[in-house]
Amino acid sequence: MRLNVAILLLLYISIESLALASTIAAPFKLPPAQKGTNLIDCKFKLEKQGGGWCEIRLQGKHPSISAVWPTNLDDKTYMVSGPSSVLEAWNSAAFDEKNLLIYFMGGGHSDYGGNEVYEFNLKNGHWKRLTNPSPLTFFFQFPDEEETPTSNITQYCWAPDMRRVPGATHTYDGLQFSKKTKTIFLIAMDAADGSCFDAKRGQFKKDSRFLFGPVAGSGIFEFNPSHHEKRNGLAPLTWRRLATPNDLYLGYPRSLELPNGMMMVGDSSSLYTFDPSTGFIGELFWEDEDWGDGIAEFHPIGLIMSLHHNTLTISNIKTKVSKTFSVPNERLHGKSLAINKNGNVFTWDGRHTILIIDNLHESEPNWTFYDWSSAGPPSGDHTSSDVTGNIFSKWQYITEHDLFVGLSDHTTGVWVYKHPKSIKGVKLSNTNLRKLIDEAKEGSIVQIPPGFYGHGLYINKSLTVKLKDVRLWSVAEEKGIINVDCDGCSVVIEDFFGEGRKAGCLDENCAGIKAEGENFHLTAKHIHLDNTVIGILTDNRGGKLILEDSLIENTGLNDRSDTYGHGLYAGTINSVILRRSTIRNVYGSGHTLKSRAQETILENVRLLGAEGFHSRSIDMPCGGTLQMTNSIIQHGVNSENYDVIAMGAEPENCKIYPSRIRLNKNWIVVDRIGNNTLFNWYSPITMLILKNNHIVNLNKWSSSNTKLGTAIDHRLNNKFCRNRTDCGLKPNQLPPLRH
Repeated sequence: MRLNVAILLLLYISIESLALASTIAAPFKLPPAQKGTNLIDCKFKLEKQGGGWCEIRLQGKHPSISAVWPTNLDDKTYMVSGPSSVLEAWNSAAFDEKNLLIYFMGGGHSDYGGNEVYEFNLKNGHWKRLTNPSPLTFFFQFPDEEETPTSNITQYCWAPDMRRVPGATHTYDGLQFSKKTKTIFLIAMDAADGSCFDAKRGQFKKDSRFLFGPVAGSGIFEFNPSHHEKRNGLAPLTWRRLATPNDLYLGYPRSLELPNGMMMVGDSSSLYTFDPSTGFIGELFWEDEDWGDGIAEFHPIGLIMSLHHNTLTISNIKTKVSKTFSVPNERLHGKSLAINKNGNVFTWDGRHTILIIDNLHESEPNWTFYDWSSAGPPSGDHTSSDVTGNIFSKWQYITEHDLFVGLSDHTTGVWVYKHPKSIKGVKLSNTNLRKLIDEAKEGSIVQIPPGFYGHGLYINKSLTVKLKDVRLWSVAEEKGIINVDCDGCSVVIEDFFGEGRKAGCLDENCAGIKAEGENFHLTAKHIHLDNTVIGILTDNRGGKLILEDSLIENTGLNDRSDTYGHGLYAGTINSVILRRSTIRNVYGSGHTLKSRAQETILENVRLLGAEGFHSRSIDMPCGGTLQMTNSIIQHGVNSENYDVIAMGAEPENCKIYPSRIRLNKNWIVVDRIGNNTLFNWYSPITMLILKNNHIVNLNKWSSSNTKLGTAIDHRLNNKFCRNRTDCGLKPNQLPPLRH
């Protein structure tokens, strides 16, 4: 049973004060994603349509690298996630641009123990596995286990013979093809430790399978990817370990190649010169603050660029003068860099977003945002909660063809991107929102300047924050597009439009607005939240939430989150009050409204299942007071739950409050097929008042365990109808709200 167009328009019109008609228009119209058999096929199709994305996808069950995964892996090698981690974990790629070959390897940590090498040929669109996983017949012990003994038992981990071949490792940005030697260099961090066992400390010191000291994972290795020819003294498809200083440990590896064929290798805070012909590590070129994992690339104007989670550092290769910039996107996805022939810098998140710097020479680089959520890769790497993807150098530019290629996971193919000339992106504001909030006086009004921001908004004090014509396309503190976090504060948020897809609010418990702290008071007015996992979410330490003149819709689309997509979820707080607002189209088996508050008040509110796949319309798992007036519940046709309202259903998670219910002048329309119950009681009932309500298509008004029995005449002044027509409505119609 679907709502017709007229009714949908009515739903919008009735929220007249909602700030949906923003002056910020849609930035561009996107050409559709294409499919191709190889690079040239994709190039032809993308040039014909003026740019966009094309997927080189294999036919059949395995569209990508999974077509050539090794089979019959033992548990020691498979570890937790198996070969999918070669692309999906914190791993990189090596690119032979001349021959259009991309190479991959890596497992790492507890993910995967295979050290095999893969090749993708862009010319013919074919995958190959060049080597098999080395057998894990040796074992090692982490140095800190030996240095700080706390018991007579220690942990040993299985690995290949790392004196000759690398163990599986997260490669980060440490996989590099050398044009000079035509070989691949791997800066290995640590060997995978997902297959370990406990044994007596020192038991294996004389065992020939025990790998001591620096051979336990870290180091620099070289691989010849040629199928037939010897390169740099290496036989085809073989590894060798390079002699490196024993005290050199490159955590979070980075690497890059210079125009003269020399390389730089390093970690999160340093880069050293490196001669690939000899394997000699030279002088320290650059030492800086430890920014964590990232990617280093050479820019043709003579700059070494290093991009991390929220930091871009640029160093002049001649003067060694460095500049550090705050990246205007807290979730700058992918940590990837590729420079086109015009010197513009492109970074991709592995999924929907491309950011471009086209004024790198200026004092404050300006980033342009391109959102391909409806016409690009539909899925991508999501191994980390704070970053959508870990792409590193799995994002490359091909100068000859003026195309980019990128990979993020094994469920899709290799993606080819041609940047459209006729489409303009969105310039991201360089305004520092955290600084703006920090400098605001307690209790003051903050008007966020209109524009597009790559930040979420973090509020930690009593403020009124106005966000008219503001777009926040990121997540604050990994919790919500707006995160309110303060004790005893009073915060008002006005005129906020939160777009979950553009903000990347599709993971875990990400909310359009997340409120936390002891006894906060949050008021949200003129809010529109769309496509977040949860619309509004609070924690459980007391407080008050008020929502007025607002719309929450399309939560929990089962896109990437395993979380129930509740429309609004109030934790254990004192009260939640909704006025003149709508929550609709809840997906992911979430409740339209879930409230653990002691008191829940609804005035002129619509809770609409519509076309969503939701559970209960109202779930109050701890019981408490529910007061609903002049409101509408439409229990959707796709609801999985026969309860419209449930009280006290989670005694194992709650202090259960006695249920006090007052429903007056409401419409409750049940579109779900089958037996449906208005109330399901799990907590004791101390008050139940039903007056002047219209109740449509209900089989049963209350569960059989109702403690008040027949003492309440629920039919007094209530009208029960078999269908909408019997209550004076058209078959698909919902009544207007009475203000």
